[in-house]
Amino acid sequence: MTNDLSLASGASGCDYHIGLFEPEDAVGIVELFRDVYGDEYPIRIFYDPDALIEANREGTYRCAVARRDDGRVIGVTNVYRSAPNPDLYEWGVGLTLKEFRGSGVFNRIGDYLADVAIPALGIGMMFGEAVCNHVHTQKMVARNGFADVTLEVALMPAQIYTKEPGVTGRVAALLQFRTYKSRPHRVFLPAVYREQLRFIYSDLDDKREFGIADEPLPAGTPSKTAFQIFDFANLARMIFHEVGSDFDAKSRELEDQARDANTVVFQVSLPLNQVSVGRAVETLRSRGYFLGGPLIQWFGDDGLLMQKVECNPDFDEIRLHSDRARQIKDLVQQDWERSGRR
Repeated sequence: MTNDLSLASGASGCDYHIGLFEPEDAVGIVELFRDVYGDEYPIRIFYDPDALIEANREGTYRCAVARRDDGRVIGVTNVYRSAPNPDLYEWGVGLTLKEFRGSGVFNRIGDYLADVAIPALGIGMMFGEAVCNHVHTQKMVARNGFADVTLEVALMPAQIYTKEPGVTGRVAALLQFRTYKSRPHRVFLPAVYREQLRFIYSDLDDKREFGIADEPLPAGTPSKTAFQIFDFANLARMIFHEVGSDFDAKSRELEDQARDANTVVFQVSLPLNQVSVGRAVETLRSRGYFLGGPLIQWFGDDGLLMQKVECNPDFDEIRLHSDRARQIKDLVQQDWERSGRR
């Protein structure tokens, strides 16, 4: 794909071009991150030009770049693999030079990604994890056809946003999804969340057949798991590709490992193609976990996010762009209050 989108910036009066990453952009992206975040941004690949070149060559990252005629990088947004499904990419890590903010660069990069780059790359599914200390990213992703789906409470520590005004507590994130390749399939809804999940699914761009997850855990079957610790965020992610008869013991074991690593936010992703997933949800709810929302095509088939936070999230400080997102927040907050953590 060539860099064939040329647009004029009304703020600066100079031309800039938007296209996919080229190796000569790597140093400029590093300079952009240092300008915006200093040396504090936790994803370290954005300070390593060689690593950026290799990631874009391999396809684990795809950077969309706005560059001036003199080659200076003035904005970037990325898509990258972060979920168990390799055909599901995350849209995120978008930033613009301060002097170009408000000029439309950020939105135009988003339009290029949504309408040109992602279809051309053949990516099947996209999601964004938009922070909720402001609504700019949420709005940009929504205007490109993404649906509000899932709320991650108290996801990121405030110190990551030291250059952003007014950020004092942990920052929530809104997961927004868009389907590029249709994949209708059957999902099993835990009975306790049947109405909440049907509401969330009602606005998605791909259809599902619903069943109720009401069978026992499969006897004598071990769970299949993956485990991630994000030290910079005091966050642990426990991924259950399959839920087995050992779910209670296995999830406790992973939670203990996370707590030993000073985790504050515990997330568990569960497979909704398993008719016994309701029992796993009941187990987690008995230990203080609460609803996050669906994870669309997370495993190929859909998943479900359950979460527990060992802090007091300030739901009033979660800034959301739409009435639907605010309704999802209310569902999540009600379940958090039920969990007894308030």
